[in-house]
Amino acid sequence: MPSRPLVDMRGARIDRSQIIVDSSGVRYKNVYNIESLLVSATHDDLQEYLDTLYSGVANTHILVKGLGQPAENLETRLQHIDDTDGFIGIYGFWYGRFDNHYDKSAIHIEFERAWERWRDANPRRMVVFKPHVSGPDFKTLKAIADDLAQSSFYGEAAEYTRRMGEFLRQIEQIASTHQGFVITFTNKDNLSKGLYSVFLSWICPLAEAHNWGALAEGEDSVA
Repeated sequence: MPSRPLVDMRGARIDRSQIIVDSSGVRYKNVYNIESLLVSATHDDLQEYLDTLYSGVANTHILVKGLGQPAENLETRLQHIDDTDGFIGIYGFWYGRFDNHYDKSAIHIEFERAWERWRDANPRRMVVFKPHVSGPDFKTLKAIADDLAQSSFYGEAAEYTRRMGEFLRQIEQIASTHQGFVITFTNKDNLSKGLYSVFLSWICPLAEAHNWGALAEGEDSVA
């Protein structure tokens, strides 16, 4: 006798190929087939933020590149953008360091490569996080970036800051026509919650506790 279709609690049919199970036995509905993604961020100013994020995503089934890993050269990271299924940019006010072969910083180049690949993706596979102007960490991150520019570039600090401003304006211009492209954060905890919400929008846990619906196959349900 054929088994009943696999459905969620709303009665929507689920393709069995979309179901994946993490190490804790939690079932996920991977609607968009996102198995890996790249996180692009500057470590000099956001190290504490990235450490917090890594502890939060290390146990998920998604392969997250760019967090908790040794630094890689730009060519390798650009290849990751081509090979992974999504891109998350996390930016403060530090423009990052320049690669010898380019006139833009590594994070700027990674952003443009990712936008070139994902600009027409539906649903969206690229999201950017940046500090909220009224958040408590806004001034702190700005001061860290200013200090880094002064100590690293001396007389060229103003030019360096100008380039970061142009980069942020480029992001805002895209955000003006792509709703939800930019998500702002106020502190480390807020950033962690925002990142997790993006994960859940791409890959939903199928569990009653999260109100996304228990799976039902035949007479059995999975909580």
